Amino acid sequence: MLLVALYLLFSILGITLVKLGGNNPTFFFNIFNTQLQFSLVSIGGIFCYGISFLMFMTILPRYDLSYITPLTIGITQILLLVIAFFIFHENITASRIIGILMIIAGIYVLNIK
Repeated sequence: MLLVALYLLFSILGITLVKLGGNNPTFFFNIFNTQLQFSLVSIGGIFCYGISFLMFMTILPRYDLSYITPLTIGITQILLLVIAFFIFHENITASRIIGILMIIAGIYVLNIK
């Protein structure tokens, strides 16, 4: 489970850094008629997210797909909601709280043997 925790850390860090870096882009690339904007912070986020992807490729063979994918996605959603509230000052609505409670219930049910 340490590898899963590290995966969650790098995944959440990557997403958060990409969001933070998107506010002050310093590099611009045109790919397929779309302008991509990056900053050093967002590039760090892409690096962290890439590491999390490689970790997930290591995790997948060790667990049932129907268990590990909903578990990690659910925990990621919960932690990102907390980060969005504290770092990005986003609102937590009643529907989001209900959704988080449903995710927690789902994680609990997944762990019933």
